[in-house]
Amino acid sequence: MFSEKLMEMLAFDLGLLIVGGWFFILLLMFREFQKVSHAVNRLKDITPSHSQASEITIAELANIPNESLDQLTQINDELEKKFQQESLDKKEIMLLNDELEKSNLV
Repeated sequence: MFSEKLMEMLAFDLGLLIVGGWFFILLLMFREFQKVSHAVNRLKDITPSHSQASEITIAELANIPNESLDQLTQINDELEKKFQQESLDKKEIMLLNDELEKSNLV
């Protein structure tokens, strides 16, 4: 049906295509590896500055007098109360919106 020479050429072309496909897959793998390694290097560069900043803030907190800490806890409590009130207000608004939608559907 096909000549032997043609079959050899097709087999050779198919082999080259398979090898080329493997090289393309390797290229994609190396590119992904490069992206991951750049991301890891960026994280390594960021981490020391954050740890140094946290060490500074811990040292500063150790020097704050007790009165200042009491004031900070009071401020924190007030903020929590305001946040809870806002969340309750949001729930009320959502309920009213639901009722409005139900009334519009009727």
